[in-house]
Amino acid sequence: MIDTLQWDHVSIAARAVGPVSELWKNLFGFREIITFTGSSGLNGLTLEAPGSSKIALEIIEPADADSYLHSFLDGPHGPGLHHIAFQVPSIKESTDFLRSEGITPWGETIDEEGTKYAYIHPREGGQGVLFQLYESTSPWNQAPGFLDTEISHLGITALNHVCHVTESLEHTASWYKKFFGLSTIYQSPLGTNSNDTDQKVQFSSHVLNWPTKQSRIEILEPHGDDSFLYDFLDKRGPGLHHLTFQVSDFGQALAACENYGVSVFGGREGITDGALWRETFIHPRDAFGVLVQFFWEEKSGIWV
Repeated sequence: MIDTLQWDHVSIAARAVGPVSELWKNLFGFREIITFTGSSGLNGLTLEAPGSSKIALEIIEPADADSYLHSFLDGPHGPGLHHIAFQVPSIKESTDFLRSEGITPWGETIDEEGTKYAYIHPREGGQGVLFQLYESTSPWNQAPGFLDTEISHLGITALNHVCHVTESLEHTASWYKKFFGLSTIYQSPLGTNSNDTDQKVQFSSHVLNWPTKQSRIEILEPHGDDSFLYDFLDKRGPGLHHLTFQVSDFGQALAACENYGVSVFGGREGITDGALWRETFIHPRDAFGVLVQFFWEEKSGIWV
């Protein structure tokens, strides 16, 4: 198993960092930590996330015409979610484990500061997801998180989960448990919504907790002949699908979107254990290729 010390960041690939960072700062309430230029063919910046998760957001763009990122941006996956990154205690132990499982690590290197890197390629063992692993004396993201009280922002309190769409719920969940030690929080009956078991939906879900307890992975598998997830899988293949944030005030979040000129869709609400919850989505076309879900719950833990 690969031990992880910290879920460091989620990375978004963009054609230009500037407009994307403005959205994440001015609507979502993130704060700029650091910028970088020309690193491995990339320019970018890292943003501190509001709330308790302590998972940063990285936004990257090609640094020049030869950057490898162009192939991602011009392909079926981009622009949008690019990779997720974790600090590990030992790159050697991590890569030894991968090799023992028949997976060849990708991009193994050491930078000038002595940080060691390795990747799990999406098509060569990563289940459609690019995983960045790094070994360092201290984590890249040391921002403690903060309470966002600006009413013009969404009012994020946590990154609840990152969604991974797959053709096989059981296989992918078993992979996460075996490779990273995740534990099941919830598994929905086939074609049943996790927050309303009487509602039939076009997918089945499995929610797992990351061992660092910072956030979760939600795995979705299409259910039924007409599931919208088939279109995603046909165009992109398995991989990262959306980010889900918890907010402190649903009305404030909706007003922030309206004031920023961002529309929402797919809104639902319900009652679980006598308490109200509400959820909705921001379309990828309004968030530079990233599908964003946000929710509010009246009672802690009722929304899964």
